[in-house]
Amino acid sequence: MKVGNVVRTVLGVVSVALACNALAQPPGTSSDTQAAASASSLRVSDGTLRRQVKAALKKAKGLTAIDIAVRAKSGQITLQGTVKNQQQIDLAGQVASNVPGVTSVNNTLTVNRPTNSWR
Repeated sequence: MKVGNVVRTVLGVVSVALACNALAQPPGTSSDTQAAASASSLRVSDGTLRRQVKAALKKAKGLTAIDIAVRAKSGQITLQGTVKNQQQIDLAGQVASNVPGVTSVNNTLTVNRPTNSWR
């Protein structure tokens, strides 16, 4: 009889402990929480990377970066806009690719042709 009471008591304690553990879990699955956290950090990383590339372009000697737009997505950088000559297009691509975290550069920059007012 005493062994049966001990077993029932132990099972009761284990059941209560398991129930308390289940109630202590946050709502939603852990994979949902992880996916939301990684998506949020991705946006922050993309924004940070975009700012780092833009800053590197502004610091580059021989490059006018005022008309260059930078987009970042998962390490892939897209450069859009206009510059004065082909050398600046090449330089902008090289500067962007040297920023840590950049995996590829899609350089769509074009040369800004001056308009002739006499036409």
